[in-house]
Amino acid sequence: MATPKPARRKSAPEHSNQAFERLAEALPDNVILERYRREFPKMLRRCRLSVSQAGYNTILDILTAGARAVVVPFASERETEQQLRAERLTACGVLELLPETQLTAAELAHAIERAIKRDRRMISVEMGGARRSAHLIGNMIRDPESIPGQINRDFVSQFAGGIIDG
Repeated sequence: MATPKPARRKSAPEHSNQAFERLAEALPDNVILERYRREFPKMLRRCRLSVSQAGYNTILDILTAGARAVVVPFASERETEQQLRAERLTACGVLELLPETQLTAAELAHAIERAIKRDRRMISVEMGGARRSAHLIGNMIRDPESIPGQINRDFVSQFAGGIIDG
């Protein structure tokens, strides 16, 4: 008896070739529609503007390149990560945010116009967050008294106190 093959989840670029082609054909001559490309970060350094969602890697690529950008964060029932990231970066003056619920051709055009007029703005981003977090957590475990607030000290003492023993 043959073992059934597991279902393969298709990514958006593979999923709808016809929709992609229709969209590409409808664009003006000076607009390029691209599927995901490995050299995306390098391309961002040369682009006039990026229109993207607000995923973690995409945002880091945009920030690293110093590209002007409009982001339309992915939104679903409980998804808030992209929206929160985009709101924070908009407040820093780095990009234009267009909520998915407001996405229309006219609103996108307005966001693009605003983003193109912006000066390119670079901000410093901590790229070693995992390493820094591990260091801070280790310090908190070794010395709970260094943690502000009694509730936090009690939590670390109770739940993490035995991690470094032995």
